[in-house]
Amino acid sequence: MAQIRQQIISCVFACAAVLATQPAKADTYTFELTWTGQWAFGTDAPFGNSDAKAAATIVMEAPDSDPNLTMDRITEVSMSVWDADVGNGTFSKSDFSNIYTSYRQVPELALNERYWLSGYDLYDFLVFGNGNGAPIQFANYMLWSGGIQGSNALYMSSMYVTRTLTAAVPELGSTALFLGGLALMGAMVRRRAAIALR
Repeated sequence: MAQIRQQIISCVFACAAVLATQPAKADTYTFELTWTGQWAFGTDAPFGNSDAKAAATIVMEAPDSDPNLTMDRITEVSMSVWDADVGNGTFSKSDFSNIYTSYRQVPELALNERYWLSGYDLYDFLVFGNGNGAPIQFANYMLWSGGIQGSNALYMSSMYVTRTLTAAVPELGSTALFLGGLALMGAMVRRRAAIALR
């Protein structure tokens, strides 16, 4: 019986170790950004107007005490450019050498709150294409399609951020494995106990 008890304890610890090794997901900020080729403050655009448009979704770790977020804290990037003279296409994280975000003041967001970011919140949101045509942003709110200064200048139209809670919940498969192991060990204990009483 002592041997069976030891087996149960070993099984519990082994299953707990499997659960503990499941990756814990952190809070994330999902940015929804749009640009157009039209200057939002009149027709006197410093670099000209165009019909170009761009949209991006960027997922990164929620900022903590450090308001500066760099590429290593970004998990997903999807950016599209269309109607530009050069630089149209869809781009992912691998197309950028760096994406840098610096807050003036980090907003305190409720879970699943979609928040419009303004210049009062954000000091910089910069993207740097790695040379394969992905856009670059040389100033807050302004993007160059084609990755070269002098092509279409796109101006920020909107910038939203949503905080999503991604708590460290064990995956269903691991939980089922853990419970199944306990059930199997319980059945073995009952069977051996019944044999011992004969």
